[in-house]
Amino acid sequence: MFSAEEQEDLKDLRPLFEELTTAQRPADGVSFMRAPLHLALLISPIFLLLPMQLFKKSYNRHTMLSISTCLGNSKPRLLVDVEKQIWKTLLCLASGADDPFDLLHGLSDSLPWNDIHTALSPDSGWFDLSKFALSMSTCIHTFQMH
Repeated sequence: MFSAEEQEDLKDLRPLFEELTTAQRPADGVSFMRAPLHLALLISPIFLLLPMQLFKKSYNRHTMLSISTCLGNSKPRLLVDVEKQIWKTLLCLASGADDPFDLLHGLSDSLPWNDIHTALSPDSGWFDLSKFALSMSTCIHTFQMH
């Protein structure tokens, strides 16, 4: 529990927090989440775990639908298991009943890391983040400059 002085400090910070939140919020509501949601639903929720800001990207929906159609329903068993864990975590997160950090920690603990690391091609391609190394280093460099 916070002391009376700490509670006053929190009250003083509230307008600043609201101002920052408003400044970062896009004018068109939650539509900025469209790209990450489309990627998760049409291709794989693994995209949501990438170390990049997907909501700043724009993806052609027709292309995503075509990729989804080409992928079909025959995803590798390991990928399906990982995706189920991600969706389970997202649904718990959306309920708001649990702490987000605990949920992500639980997701990390529940993933079959040994199977992921020993997966053979083409299954291993789903878990290869090396193709995102340039994007990640660019993001880190940009973040350090600000």
